[in-house]
Amino acid sequence: MPEFTEISPERLTDHRAVQACCQLMPEWRDTSSIEVLQLQRKSAVYRLARPNPGRPTLIAKRCLEARALSERAVYEGTASSARRRAPANIRGSATPAPATRR
Repeated sequence: MPEFTEISPERLTDHRAVQACCQLMPEWRDTSSIEVLQLQRKSAVYRLARPNPGRPTLIAKRCLEARALSERAVYEGTASSARRRAPANIRGSATPAPATRR
């Protein structure tokens, strides 16, 4: 399989992954680093990091629209299924403590 390379722009805010994320979440404009996790001819996967140490990273994927739509449907189905199966206390509702025998 051939190796692919990507030329990164001088400013991180000019990178297509940062630009795409900023359309949905403008706070990601202050991205401090971009790591290429996977690079292929028609797709790429990036890890974006924020400058604050406790902040989460974001995984961004570039791919064909048809593939993105099918992956989104799978993700949304899995995420909503996981929320339905999660215990109430994890979702934020208080659950009463189980009764104990004496």
